[in-house]
Amino acid sequence: MIRIGGLVKTFNHVRAALQAGIPEGDLDEFRRQVRQIIGQVEEICAGHGHPSRVLPGPSRMAYQFLKSLDLDNLPVRESGQPSQPVGPVRIRNVVSIAESVARQLWQQREELHESPAKMGELIKLVRKHTNTIEAICREQGETPAALETRSRVAFTYLSFASSESNLRAIIAALLLADEASRSSSLPPGRLLIVELLGMNSLWRFRQYGNALVLRVCPGFINADMKVWRALLASILGKGTGQDRLAVTDFTLSEDFNDILFEVEALAAPPTPITRGRVHDLDESFRRVNDRYFNNRMDRPTLCWNQTLTSRKFGHYQPARDTVMISVSLDSPDVSTSLLDYVVYHELLHKKHGSQIINGRRIAHSPAFRDDERLFSNWQEAENELGRLAVRQVSGR
Repeated sequence: MIRIGGLVKTFNHVRAALQAGIPEGDLDEFRRQVRQIIGQVEEICAGHGHPSRVLPGPSRMAYQFLKSLDLDNLPVRESGQPSQPVGPVRIRNVVSIAESVARQLWQQREELHESPAKMGELIKLVRKHTNTIEAICREQGETPAALETRSRVAFTYLSFASSESNLRAIIAALLLADEASRSSSLPPGRLLIVELLGMNSLWRFRQYGNALVLRVCPGFINADMKVWRALLASILGKGTGQDRLAVTDFTLSEDFNDILFEVEALAAPPTPITRGRVHDLDESFRRVNDRYFNNRMDRPTLCWNQTLTSRKFGHYQPARDTVMISVSLDSPDVSTSLLDYVVYHELLHKKHGSQIINGRRIAHSPAFRDDERLFSNWQEAENELGRLAVRQVSGR
């Protein structure tokens, strides 16, 4: 698999520029840069003797987004027209603080699991960090949504871990990873360290001296023993095709992507831009609210996420009353009807909530499914989502 660093970050910069509008005097330079990036990606792929579809999912979708841009018809921001805030908020040590918390969680996983007092102390520490970051952002007239990318991702992880239930889930995942490692064939004299940490990649594996450090994104909170064993076998070079398939299937699952959406929603801007390059979430909400809720649904916060997704296209975050829609749907290839269906689905989560049955959270109750089928041509919309997911996963 070919990896091209910075491609998703470039996608986010380009998308933000398109939403704000390109100053007329910058159009030629903007076009030149986009064409240069596309050319570099194609050159790298050709040098490896592979088509662009072998790129990892997010990178492939970022490339396809750039490739699909109509550079002759870009949105122009006229002179004097207001723009989005320029430049991210920069705060030192946010990433290192998150890394320190992740390290502490691994080192003290058993003690934290057994001691509510220790758990409480750590929660206070994490909340102190998040409160400080939020205060610094406020001093600059911003929210954590305006943090530069790595710091924003680190902040959302800290914010997620400041909840007792979430912290317990992280510790339970680390204990499971530890148990899986005991049945894995580690190289002699090597120590495995697992850190569950906010980051843009799914996982990273590095060796530092005698330590093998595996960092995984929060989506692995819901991984079971089979997935942990398959992941460890794969990174140690001892995995089978079935192991790699088990990990891939899990990272495409709703259990995995629900967590990623929930974490990202913790830094959603207070007044997000709902108008995308192609679609407008406000317009979609108005259509859905009028047709299916008789205009009685209170408007939640609506926003596009900043991560290209391939099978999970929306998420409702009840604590913040936020509907977050995958930017993968902001495409000319996605119909207005399909976007409305995803928005409708997430609004049903707002309407029905979730239930805990036998210790498991049930988000799609029978009543939810009955309402879901009230959407006009819902089966056609489901089929279209399935086809979209296949195209984005396979690159075809």
